[in-house]
Amino acid sequence: MFIGIVLVLSVISLSVYLVLFMGDLAPEDNSAASIYYLSPNGSDTNAGTNTSPWKTMKKADTSASPGDTIILKDGIYPAYSRIEKSGLTWKAENRHKAIIDGGFAPGMLNNSWDNIVNVWNSRCSSQGRFAALLSLRNTNNVTIDGLFLRNSCGRGLGISTENGGTMKNVTVKNVIIDWTISSGLYANPDESESDYPARMDNFQFLNNSMTRTSVGDEYHVRVPGACQPKDTPLSELELKYCVNISAAIGGMNSVVRGNTFAWGEGELAPQPGPKDLLFEDNTVVGNKNSFYAGMVEDAVVRNNLFYAPEEKKPKAGGDEDTDATGFWRFGLRNEKGHLKTGNVMNTNIAIYNNLIVNMGFFITGSNKSHIGDNNRIYFGNNTLIAGNELSTLLSVQHEAAKSGDPKVSGILENNIFDRRKNPTSKITIKLSGNDALTVRNNIFPKALSTSIKGTGNVFQDNPGLVNSTIPLNIKYPNIGPDNLNLSELLTAVNVANYYPISNSISINAGTSAGPSNNTGIPTSVRSQDYLKSARVSMPDIGAIELNSENAPDNTPIPTSVGTIVPTTTYPSAKRIIVRAKARYPRSESGVWPKLEIKIGDPTTTQPTVHTFDVMGTTYGNYRYTHNVPFDVTQVKIKFINDGTQRDVYVDKITIGTTVYQTEDPDTFSTGTWSNEAGACVGGFYSRDLLHCNGYFQYKAR
Repeated sequence: MFIGIVLVLSVISLSVYLVLFMGDLAPEDNSAASIYYLSPNGSDTNAGTNTSPWKTMKKADTSASPGDTIILKDGIYPAYSRIEKSGLTWKAENRHKAIIDGGFAPGMLNNSWDNIVNVWNSRCSSQGRFAALLSLRNTNNVTIDGLFLRNSCGRGLGISTENGGTMKNVTVKNVIIDWTISSGLYANPDESESDYPARMDNFQFLNNSMTRTSVGDEYHVRVPGACQPKDTPLSELELKYCVNISAAIGGMNSVVRGNTFAWGEGELAPQPGPKDLLFEDNTVVGNKNSFYAGMVEDAVVRNNLFYAPEEKKPKAGGDEDTDATGFWRFGLRNEKGHLKTGNVMNTNIAIYNNLIVNMGFFITGSNKSHIGDNNRIYFGNNTLIAGNELSTLLSVQHEAAKSGDPKVSGILENNIFDRRKNPTSKITIKLSGNDALTVRNNIFPKALSTSIKGTGNVFQDNPGLVNSTIPLNIKYPNIGPDNLNLSELLTAVNVANYYPISNSISINAGTSAGPSNNTGIPTSVRSQDYLKSARVSMPDIGAIELNSENAPDNTPIPTSVGTIVPTTTYPSAKRIIVRAKARYPRSESGVWPKLEIKIGDPTTTQPTVHTFDVMGTTYGNYRYTHNVPFDVTQVKIKFINDGTQRDVYVDKITIGTTVYQTEDPDTFSTGTWSNEAGACVGGFYSRDLLHCNGYFQYKAR
């Protein structure tokens, strides 16, 4: 139940192009704006300054003016607050140390789901299962940055409109949302408005972590009538499974980028009716439906990592959750219920350059008796690996049914389907005469050679990947601790295991053929791969292109398709990605800021191994591959050409699959600007702006 169309030439509207290059719209620095402070130990009768902070978000919301910034000091704040003022930035002074806590913690269940009914009834019934820890209503040009939202009786973050209002240019970034009874994120305009979904525009959800959402499934299946209409007679109340949503994204021109979504019981879904959605660079772990689209136009899902445990999805409430078992998947299906708010079937959806491990993909044309078309669907250059208990790796179901014959059109090309860990995992493509789906240049298992039709397809059980049969050592958590540590979970997949080897049948075997079935080819799918490395010559089949960038220096590339290579063959720690942006456009200074990567003994003069210009005022990824072993404590990211209007932001660095955030309290900095001090400040300052030829150095985790 969880979650793009790349820039398809002549197909996707111009707004998608624009949204890819938009930066944070709330002002980073506004000389006319004020900065106010909140503290759990403050008072609303205070002045709202750093030394005399306010206490509540309500006070700040009513007192601040558009353009102002509200800094939340460390501590725990009351939950179920509401923001209504436009133009404000709400930012944690120290990332994730300003906590909004709803009072419904996992530890209260004493490690047994059977306790959830009594605990929720006693702690949460007055709030209700749709109450949000933080609600935004009719707020435009608002930024939420670095907060920690946890333990919700209802939702985590609720963003919507009411009474004819709008929600435009809202950014949520660097936020943690953990343990919610229903949606962790619900961002959707009022569906009763006649011009829904246009009332929400340019919602951006960036670099957040959202975990353990929709745990209310465990509540609902234990309470007779919880999922039935309120007027149901007592004699007819029964235990039923409720369809739930972990993250709901609606509106126009939404961007969901660089996030981690883990252990969601519900769907990660664009709501019916949205248009121009970009879902990229996310890590999605163990979600029931990891992307689930119905009645969606012009969407792009690219460069994401999807993975799940080798076991089936456990049932909520034991045998009651008959809808959940085995569902590690994502896909497309228009349902009858989607017609309430959507009027266009799935159209122009591109899904490409994704690495999908222990999870299946589906396109379905019917749901019970409802028939729904899927139009101009592009699914290309993905790598799919079947887990030990994954029932279905690929399912395209568009054959005629008793209630009608749904139509599908599109392209399915250049994908790897590897089911060696589970040869029983199903791969089915069922079409009828009215369908127009081009299936070309994919790698399928041998057994399917007589059932899959199309040109250029290769039927080979072993596609020639480094070590794709390695099991993932992760388990679905029962309830878990009050605070979830994601580090181990996020290193469970070594992406290097899914690189092609030098004589893989995938090398240069992809097609570069043009559009088909009125479906455009995304431009970036042919120019770069999952790693954002350049594709060369004819594209390789699969998400990852074999080239000098992802074959580290002095590391031999294995040459035998039958060889299983240890995971250390391609040490992922050799690859560094620096996410950075310039503060000002080049026109103001005549030159872009310049950064050095230094690697070596931090107690001595470290050599510079790579230098690059940060060319843009929106965040970009700058890559370097080092050819000798190192660890993060040996890395410095240094600003070397400070001058007029040349400041630079370094959001984070990624080494292998591990992310080190610059704003973490233990990231050492020199040359970091402090507005409060009015000077450059060295030490641990929790800010990502370099102003004075300084550097950042990150702590090992």
